[in-house]
Amino acid sequence: MKRYRVIRHDLDTRSHILQPGYADNLPPEAKEAWQQEVNELANVVATEFGITAIQQKFQNFADLGSKPLSLVSFHNIFLNQARKSFVQGNYYPSLTGICALGERVLNHLVLLFRDDFKHTPQYRKVYGKDSFDNWYLAIDTLEEWKILLPQTAAVFREFKNTRNCAIHFRPDLDQECRGPALKALHEFNQIISLQFASFGKLPWYLTQIRGASYIRKTFENDPFVKRVILPNCELLGPKNTLEYMNPGWRAIDDNDYPDIEISDEEFAQLVDPR
Repeated sequence: MKRYRVIRHDLDTRSHILQPGYADNLPPEAKEAWQQEVNELANVVATEFGITAIQQKFQNFADLGSKPLSLVSFHNIFLNQARKSFVQGNYYPSLTGICALGERVLNHLVLLFRDDFKHTPQYRKVYGKDSFDNWYLAIDTLEEWKILLPQTAAVFREFKNTRNCAIHFRPDLDQECRGPALKALHEFNQIISLQFASFGKLPWYLTQIRGASYIRKTFENDPFVKRVILPNCELLGPKNTLEYMNPGWRAIDDNDYPDIEISDEEFAQLVDPR
């Protein structure tokens, strides 16, 4: 009767308090506390990135927004590096880095899953390659294999256009690179939120359960879920609890459960009765 629960994820939501309008409707005492949080965050940014051009760095940090709530996978480290480059004001390295990361993710997915799809027409187009610079081939293949969700594939195609504008020579990038870098980072964030999110309304999650991500039974053998999501999960019963043990969460579940199969709806009701 157990289900897989997402335990490992990556996030950085510090900048949410800097979004326009955040404090507009706060009462005076809450607004004072918010201002103190903003001041403390400014000190954190100065410590991490240095005090030179600190106002611009703080604005960059705010404009980036929160890092998506994401599974721990093959994008997290390099996404963090591209974000840090942007905050520092290194806009072109940030832009080219995030575009290269998009291509790396596509390559990784094709190489990871192609042996599962040897029976498909798409396999003969990708079986003999170690890397793929044809984004459309990679995106179309992954969508046909139902590895990429349709909405993720659509954003990846938009991101491909952003990548072309960044990589192909454009003199105007010498004068203004911040805007294109921010656009590319936000598009990549959208890809992560649509495909690699550790929480939310993705087809493999039991969305009836508040505050936790459990995998639907019917998706446990889905190739993407099995290879990318389940390594971030533990198989747990409905009475499990989580304990934070730096630098992550530990699941606690010493309960005895009957050896029976129950539906996802019954499991959700046991976890989150309403």
